[in-house]
Amino acid sequence: MVVKTRKVVFYEGVETDQAKCASPWSEDRWKRLFEDIKQKEAIEEKEGSNSTLLWNSFGGRRYHCSARSCTTPSVDYLYLCKLRPRIDWPDVQNVGGSVESLVSKAAELGITNILEPCYILPVAGTRYIAVMRSSNGPSARAISDWVDSFIDDVKTNRVFALNPVFTKDALKRLRTAIGAKRLSFAFTEVPDADLDEKIEGSHVDAAVGELSQITKREMSIGVTLSFGHARALGPGPDEMLEEVKKIVDASEKPNRKLSKLEATVVQPGDEHPETDPIDFLKEKYCETVQVGASENDEPSPESVLAAMMDAITKFRKKIRE
Repeated sequence: MVVKTRKVVFYEGVETDQAKCASPWSEDRWKRLFEDIKQKEAIEEKEGSNSTLLWNSFGGRRYHCSARSCTTPSVDYLYLCKLRPRIDWPDVQNVGGSVESLVSKAAELGITNILEPCYILPVAGTRYIAVMRSSNGPSARAISDWVDSFIDDVKTNRVFALNPVFTKDALKRLRTAIGAKRLSFAFTEVPDADLDEKIEGSHVDAAVGELSQITKREMSIGVTLSFGHARALGPGPDEMLEEVKKIVDASEKPNRKLSKLEATVVQPGDEHPETDPIDFLKEKYCETVQVGASENDEPSPESVLAAMMDAITKFRKKIRE
């Protein structure tokens, strides 16, 4: 029997005001978001199917969010779904073996939309959230964009973003490093040299700012710096290590949307310095969990949330270590 597994990834929400002051969301702030969504849902219910209060579009896709509750386990969670365009609907096969497009059977079956979901569950007693999504469900970027558009709609004049929670191991390895031989990162959204907060003292960030004047935020920028086979210690690797630390720290800022963040640092060895490659985006707190008894089981909210609670239990243990 094949068991269906999913990844649960942990994030923290960060809100930045007009003065570029960033503040992590507290547990109470997440609760307020739930209440604000519930109020909009009540209005949406009165307006009927034509309501667009909780719908929004990003990257050519439509998203809808709702605040829900589950009895077993007893939790409140957000259900954010991505509307799948009909051109991407799959085919279906009946008991006789005939294959037809699902679109052609939609009216007969009473299907109006196919939704790709993700579940967003606060980690009680902390500022963190757990996220589980379907194979093509909303990304962390889509979640950030939806929440940002929603809080802007309620006139907060703030910018919201989700930041991954890095493992303590990755941060410890960065702290113990004595140099760096390679730094490679890529922005999915280029920081604006005029508008966005600079990384103080970073030559790399200054160079990216200059490049942003060429791209005008319409292109991604990737940067790789490497000493190749040169010796691992000295002023150059020392300076690169400081750049690595600045870029990692700045990755928590909402205007630094990174699709890649890798570094090869140098650790003190028993006899000689040793290289240590770190992929920070893979060093996120993440748990793989089993959803249901097999991959053929329906992924009910109860089974998904139970699996997420198991992941949260493991996460709590790790952050206490």
